[in-house]
Amino acid sequence: MKKANTRKFNPDDMIMCKSVTPWKLNAESVDKQRIYHWEYWGVEEAVAYKDLQAWRRRSIITKPKILIEDPDLIEQWHREIGETYKPFIGVDYPEQMFEMSNDDFEKFLRVSNETVREIVKTTAVSMIKAENYPETSKLKMIDEITGTNLIDFLS
Repeated sequence: MKKANTRKFNPDDMIMCKSVTPWKLNAESVDKQRIYHWEYWGVEEAVAYKDLQAWRRRSIITKPKILIEDPDLIEQWHREIGETYKPFIGVDYPEQMFEMSNDDFEKFLRVSNETVREIVKTTAVSMIKAENYPETSKLKMIDEITGTNLIDFLS
């Protein structure tokens, strides 16, 4: 069986990457000549391929804080990326995670990695501060699974 042609990237090719963190994120280029900046969830920034290559096995990619949006590169780096993008598929903003049913939310939280759990905790706190309270049942799940005491914020 003949393998499909693999797209070749040049070091200076710019690849769109989207933030999946509800906080500000900065990352320095490999040559230290540029700072990439994402203000909040969903912000897109073009990143040089050489910088993505340098970050390839770092948590910014492997426990994603950004999602690479080039399907060819995602396919080529499937070993590093694997299933890590799955929790973010179809999620346009972090509060959307709280729209799941309680059963789905609990399963999601139990199988998620630390990065996703941190995003859920941070989003829950932001929602509480904005008086856009998540369901108490979901806060109890977060507390039980992650060891926090978010429910105390409602007292």
